[in-house]
Amino acid sequence: MLIWILILIPLWKAYASDNTKILEVYGQPTVFTNYEVIEGTWSTCQVICMNDVSCVIEFSEDVCPDSNPIISSTNTSNYRITDGLLYTTTFSFDSESWNLEYSITSCPENTTVFLRDTIAVCIGLFYFPSPNLCNNQPKASALCKENNGTLTGPANSNEYAYIQAQSQASYNTSNPGKYKYLTYWIDGVGLSGKYNYAFEDPTHNGISNYVWAENCPLYQSAGYCLYNPNALGYYISDIE
Repeated sequence: MLIWILILIPLWKAYASDNTKILEVYGQPTVFTNYEVIEGTWSTCQVICMNDVSCVIEFSEDVCPDSNPIISSTNTSNYRITDGLLYTTTFSFDSESWNLEYSITSCPENTTVFLRDTIAVCIGLFYFPSPNLCNNQPKASALCKENNGTLTGPANSNEYAYIQAQSQASYNTSNPGKYKYLTYWIDGVGLSGKYNYAFEDPTHNGISNYVWAENCPLYQSAGYCLYNPNALGYYISDIE
């Protein structure tokens, strides 16, 4: 069994919820029709405007900031994950206007979305196609690429927990031939020296989040590949 990752998009943040929100921008209004002057604080204006979906507030500060206090650069993105969907919001400045883009993205079937620093990725575990259900790591890498992904490893504790849970679920429900235990290849081919590996996916920070089996890795020379779990438990081991 193997794990593959499909990189989706750069890091984006999102400000969205089921509640009403106000989009705050900085600038000077140039075109408007009817208006009403209200004396009060910014919080007072917000409360009034939250009850009117067509409301636009102008609030004058005593001193104008030198830079935009909401967005630190001309292009910025925010994102969040809810119920397996990636919600993305991007702000960009073009000439004399700010552009706001919002989208909802889902992962391919049998994969789950995770965030990795500056990117979002989809992770899933897949069997080799029959009849060669057992195969080597280069074949695993090739299979990942066939699915528009790359062989990877856990980039954080959430990914590691997901991988382990998927492995156990596959053993219980989708075990072809009812093997005694199932294992899958992960990213990492041994170089000279202990804990020294070549990786094809640079986004999981090497072995920083790899949980090793006892006394592993066993080898300190080139050509040894990493897999998880070993026969004794859900931990990472190496094999030639």
